[in-house]
Amino acid sequence: MSEDYEKMRRQLKQMLARRNKVEKELEAIEDKIYIEETAYLQDAVAGNISKGFENYTKSNQNRRRPVLTDEDRIFSQSSTLLQDP
Repeated sequence: MSEDYEKMRRQLKQMLARRNKVEKELEAIEDKIYIEETAYLQDAVAGNISKGFENYTKSNQNRRRPVLTDEDRIFSQSSTLLQDP
């Protein structure tokens, strides 16, 4: 019985270590998504996938960097880390 217990205990330790590693990898991926999404939204002054491209055909004179809101972030808002358990 003690052998089984020790075996299960080792397996549990391995699984917990793997889970921690995967969680860190997921967090790094989601950070990268957030950074790339921010760059896209800031660079797409004429329009973007979440706001549309209506300003694309308008004059370049009045284009300013857009103010980013949480509603604009369709990719990073889908994060599994941001969702409540």
